Amino acid sequence: MRLWDMQDKRGLGFVAGMALVAVSCGAGSVADPTSTTVVSPTTTGPVATTTSPPGTPEAPVPGRYFVEGTLLDKEGVGPQLCSFVNTSLPPQCRGLPVIGVDWDEVPGSERAGDTTWAHVRVVGTFDGTALTLTGTPTEPLGEEPPFDRTDFTSPCPEPDDGWVIRDPAIVDDLDWNRARVYAEAQPDFAGLWVDQLLEPGERENEEHDATTFVANVSFTGNLDEHRAALEKIYGGPLCISRGVRPLAELRAVQDTVFDVLSTAEAVEAGIHAAYGMGSSSNQFRGVVEAWVMVITDPDAQTWVDEQFGPGLVEVDSYLQPAS
Repeated sequence: MRLWDMQDKRGLGFVAGMALVAVSCGAGSVADPTSTTVVSPTTTGPVATTTSPPGTPEAPVPGRYFVEGTLLDKEGVGPQLCSFVNTSLPPQCRGLPVIGVDWDEVPGSERAGDTTWAHVRVVGTFDGTALTLTGTPTEPLGEEPPFDRTDFTSPCPEPDDGWVIRDPAIVDDLDWNRARVYAEAQPDFAGLWVDQLLEPGERENEEHDATTFVANVSFTGNLDEHRAALEKIYGGPLCISRGVRPLAELRAVQDTVFDVLSTAEAVEAGIHAAYGMGSSSNQFRGVVEAWVMVITDPDAQTWVDEQFGPGLVEVDSYLQPAS
């Protein structure tokens, strides 16, 4: 799961703030309101090419990267590659400096005030401080790095009589909020989300309707005890399941991720976070997911595991190796 260009793919369809996946962004922190988640032109050289047998994917070229994202140039600052964009007019960002941009050759560029920008595919080399283009930016090819689509399906089997109201006296939005308050106050609380029972457009209105979703709450401790407590508070369809880690533990780790990944030791390990980074606490997988602008060492995850412990923090790169 990844934080990319601010056509914000981090939303992932989370329903009405029910899913507690923490998101935070570096370079001017921006938090998901529903969550507990910084030139002179140069000539460009020829692009290296390789010949591979038919059907064989081209191998990445060391030191060469690509991404499809926002290229932005504010007068007096210079071209930057943005991993997070403030969607004002003109848009704003603080990103990775880009060398070799000729806006007369950039497709789809727009301008407002003192700022020019475009959503393009760029390929270039990274020297630790800037991306030097190895060719002219082009129209996106639909090759943005993939990101996970969370499955919100309830892990509980559907009851024999279906997902029905168990107690109509305690199913309104206040009852549901009381259930949330109880769940989030438990030290072994691991997550909360809803599984919508209707397809988009099938709901008659946006008001709270307990018949339209299954409330899911996960814990790492005594499930029977939590189920009994929640059934006294909320009478709608309810699924209590086992989580991977307490969400408070993930959030505590997430609070330290920026400091660890912003060190000189991280740079030595190939993790370059100075020009954009973010993180999220994934309640479903029980991990903290972090992204940085560039990862130059394929073994960088090993260093991250040494800092936090295996499998607790996963780091990914906005710029991807180019073939």
